[in-house]
Amino acid sequence: MPKDEFATIRAYYNTDKPNVIGSPGSTNGLTPVYQGDGQFTMVEREGRHCWLVAASKPGSANFFYVAVPDAFRPKVGQTLEIDLAYFDEGNSTVELNYDSTDVSQLLGGAYKVCPYVLHRQNSRQWRLARFYVNDAGFGHSENNSSDFRFQSDDDDLLISGVEAQRVGH
Repeated sequence: MPKDEFATIRAYYNTDKPNVIGSPGSTNGLTPVYQGDGQFTMVEREGRHCWLVAASKPGSANFFYVAVPDAFRPKVGQTLEIDLAYFDEGNSTVELNYDSTDVSQLLGGAYKVCPYVLHRQNSRQWRLARFYVNDAGFGHSENNSSDFRFQSDDDDLLISGVEAQRVGH
């Protein structure tokens, strides 16, 4: 029945949920995924509870994986803003790798690299970084059924919150 088709489409591409948020001890849609190459602990830094993704040996990448609920899956071509609240310590970079609809990318788009790269300045202050993507697929194609990850090289990564929101919903 056409009525059922539209209900399925609305459920798959839910436009009623404008954002999802996750922070240590509280999630509103975003869930950190602890697994293999994406391990973290909870600590406190400068008065904030945060996830600590500890630096491994020099030259090795460290990952923080995040899962998004199906109800937040974006429409094709919809722009998303992904915000990272982080402690600016060290001088290395942080990249966003996300499950995209771009099948020409690594593993059919599962680990597309966002063009914006965060360059830390070692200010030792809490900061906010914004990443924009317009081809997110969020089909749970990254490790352990996650949808995106932050990649940090050489320095610890401290995260007090992550938010994904629709732009112009």
